Amino acid sequence: NAKNEDELAVGAKICKELNKMKVSAILDDRRNERFGFKISDFELIGFSFAIIVGKKLENDIVEIVNRDTLEKFEVEIKDAVGKILELMD
Repeated sequence: NAKNEDELAVGAKICKELNKMKVSAILDDRRNERFGFKISDFELIGFSFAIIVGKKLENDIVEIVNRDTLEKFEVEIKDAVGKILELMD
């Protein structure tokens, strides 16, 4: 939810960390689009993984979704980049 400043800040931080690791990543910070529409775009663009920053942020948890298998992983924010790198191997 790009309207939620905390969620947006965490998403931006993770995206920046991934880019520093030479991992192609974008932040969908569109404020007027709904979650389902954003997920549809994620699938059309063809990224292998989505990191969803949402309701579990209060527990320092984000969700990683593998586009190919639809497998979902809940990880602590601090472990999100490492998990993506692990899944890419």
